[in-house]
Amino acid sequence: MCALKAVTPIEYSERKIKRYYGYKIANLDAEKLQEVMNGVNVAQPPRIWQEGDMVCYQYPNKPLIIVKDGRLFTTEEMWDGKEFSDKEIRHQAKLN
Repeated sequence: MCALKAVTPIEYSERKIKRYYGYKIANLDAEKLQEVMNGVNVAQPPRIWQEGDMVCYQYPNKPLIIVKDGRLFTTEEMWDGKEFSDKEIRHQAKLN
């Protein structure tokens, strides 16, 4: 996996987000994230997978978001690339 860049969800101003939908983000794994996403009304669900200690999710044609060590990240390549704006990446970190 590439180098990671921390992402703060668009609706938060703090750097550390501790909970999503009642789950502690530090304890979030692919199975629990799938449970969360099953309750979200979206046209196309995200792809969710586990890579070692990282949980990754990505909606079709949207930025990749990674949950690791209780924080949200994307790859530096995604952050620095031209395909998505910082705002689009931060929006995807909302988990919905």
